[in-house]
Amino acid sequence: MLIIQKNGNSTVVVTASEMTNYDDTNFVIQFKSKQTNEVKQCNVVDVSSYAKRYNLLTIKDTTNPVAADGEVDLNLGYHEYTVLSTAGAVLERGLALVIWQRSAVDEHTRNNTNTIYEKNN
Repeated sequence: MLIIQKNGNSTVVVTASEMTNYDDTNFVIQFKSKQTNEVKQCNVVDVSSYAKRYNLLTIKDTTNPVAADGEVDLNLGYHEYTVLSTAGAVLERGLALVIWQRSAVDEHTRNNTNTIYEKNN
């Protein structure tokens, strides 16, 4: 599952070219909302060092997207995604979740002192 942050940049890893002969670094990603069935897409460029093993893509969620620059305006929630070649061949399908940006979380722990009582004879 891909995790995409709303109003931010998300770097995702897919394996679109691993089992194919697709050698181009350009991909098209389509997102279909599970709530509204609305389809949106953007063009992305693979920046991975080992493109035949995995594809490293950056998706920018913004309110005024330029699809050619890897930008898209997605609704919060689940989307079915499809990675396509520039010629339109389906390379990978899966599920994506669009969430609000995560913030740092403080972790608090309690100092527990466990006292063990022994019976005195």
